[in-house]
Amino acid sequence: MTGEFKSLDSLSRGINYVQTAIARLSGLLLMLGLVTASANLLMKDFLFGSVAPWLQHAWAVDQALAVDANLALVFSMLFAAITARNWVRTAIYSVVGALLLFVSAIIMDIESVRQALDISLDAAALQVHVTVALLTQVRSVVVVLLVATSGLSEGVLLLAPKTRAAVQSAPVATTIAERENQSCLRVLSPGPSA
Repeated sequence: MTGEFKSLDSLSRGINYVQTAIARLSGLLLMLGLVTASANLLMKDFLFGSVAPWLQHAWAVDQALAVDANLALVFSMLFAAITARNWVRTAIYSVVGALLLFVSAIIMDIESVRQALDISLDAAALQVHVTVALLTQVRSVVVVLLVATSGLSEGVLLLAPKTRAAVQSAPVATTIAERENQSCLRVLSPGPSA
């Protein structure tokens, strides 16, 4: 039995690794998607229509992967914010999470109805009482909010990795005297033993 659990543990670690990798890449994927869509719009569909029609399919997969991969991450961050009693983050992640749940549920509902009834996408959307235009608008808002909040997961925005690590590991000092005492202690404390 121990061997079975070890293999399941390895599988769980592998799945966790893939989910974490996708979640970490999703901010970049979403930004690339926004830039690509903006460029295509400003060029009046020249990019998707004439230059690289295949890019439209790549863009769709990129956006689906990046948005849908964030569902678990957003709720993980929401529960962390609630636990930390950080009400600003709680509000932000609640709004993003609610919109993301709406979009995910409606997309799954439309696709399920479409397949079950063997009807077109537009007909399935009418059956669900949500227009594709409304769904697309809400999904666009979710994408922009996910890009805007992607830095919140680290807690320190737009800092180089070394700076971020220093800020996150630095002890919190509330007065000048405490900061000076901490500086003195760091200078006086012996380094790691050889």
